[in-house]
Amino acid sequence: MTHPEFAYLNLLQHILENGTKKEDRTGTGTYSVFGYQMRFDLSKGFPLLTTKRVPFKLVASELLWFIKGDTNIRYLLQHNNHIWDEWAFKKWVESDEYTGPDMTDFGRRCLVDESFNALYQKELASFCERVLTDDDFAQQYGDLGNVYGKQWRHWTTSDGESLISYRMSFIRLSISLIHAVSLSMHGILRMSLMRAQRAVRLHYHRAM
Repeated sequence: MTHPEFAYLNLLQHILENGTKKEDRTGTGTYSVFGYQMRFDLSKGFPLLTTKRVPFKLVASELLWFIKGDTNIRYLLQHNNHIWDEWAFKKWVESDEYTGPDMTDFGRRCLVDESFNALYQKELASFCERVLTDDDFAQQYGDLGNVYGKQWRHWTTSDGESLISYRMSFIRLSISLIHAVSLSMHGILRMSLMRAQRAVRLHYHRAM
């Protein structure tokens, strides 16, 4: 089997030659194809295909954060993972308790204003340190709410019922999927598809 990058490059070539142009809300537009598959030999390594360097430990700790059902960035910060910092920071700077420098539209301003970026980085670092050391602050401003960990492990029905059984089913499904992948690496062909969606939300969107 060829290097994983060639499978990705072949996909791009296929999209350019056969893709259907679609408009989007940004006005940029995309080309897309349906049902294209890429196959990788996992015994040769993990096919992390990207145009930039991605530290695998950050990917792993984020995934474990999801599977734990956690929604608070403290766990990520404890593992030196800053992928979700800005989401929690936004919650903090938009709160009534925040009295620091104006952080309005910090995501854009830090990219175009060097002096503001220095101020932003200082405020963000102070915020992260407080999440790590202050339990009450972390509980209130470190939690991201209804993100992937909540969706996967702790979601509730529209009437407020908590589906604990679903959480256990997810654990069993995760173990089964990992087992299936490990077996496929030793010559047993398996095809597994795992969809991380809330059944209630999926039903709602279908009804719409």
